Amino acid sequence: MEKFVNLKNIAEVKIGLFLGRKKQNQNDKKGFEYDVVSLQSFFDEKGIFDGSITNKIILCEELDKKQCEKFLVKKGDILIRTRNPVTAVLVDKNYKKLIFSDLFIRVRNLNRYNPKLLVEYFNTCSEQEYGSCKRTTVNSVAKFKIPNLSLDEQKEIIKSMKKYDSKNKKLQEQILKNNELKKNILRELKDSDYKLCSSC
Repeated sequence: MEKFVNLKNIAEVKIGLFLGRKKQNQNDKKGFEYDVVSLQSFFDEKGIFDGSITNKIILCEELDKKQCEKFLVKKGDILIRTRNPVTAVLVDKNYKKLIFSDLFIRVRNLNRYNPKLLVEYFNTCSEQEYGSCKRTTVNSVAKFKIPNLSLDEQKEIIKSMKKYDSKNKKLQEQILKNNELKKNILRELKDSDYKLCSSC
């Protein structure tokens, strides 16, 4: 078994809709409104798509069934920015009339691969792979090499990742708690009877 496989060998990799050809002309009275994926919706530490940040667009014609299949975003899709920073997010729920433009590449129908694991792996390696590029292409992403892992191997890796995520969450909570204690010390300076607690 090969150690690595190209992304195109385990998934469908497609570029988004070229909106310039579909935007409503100012002279047209009728148009069809859609939400469009925004570049700002990619900055989530957990690699999850932020559906609260979208753009509106009016198209001169309604997308037909075939175009909807090609360009509407679905739950389980992975979206990748073509512009630097080239990062990926997982779409974790369904959205109505949300399309992705040519600023993004969609990865869909993963073959025996956990999408959350793939997103984290891609984002970990993307800086090394695309850091010097202002913009990447669908062909480049299609050739992106990923470890050829069995389902059992993926489960073990995900289990380890969850363990570290849990540790990180506890550390973050402790940091917030420590920062609040630090602020309390500074607030109490206004008290003339303030004494430093030896147990702090």
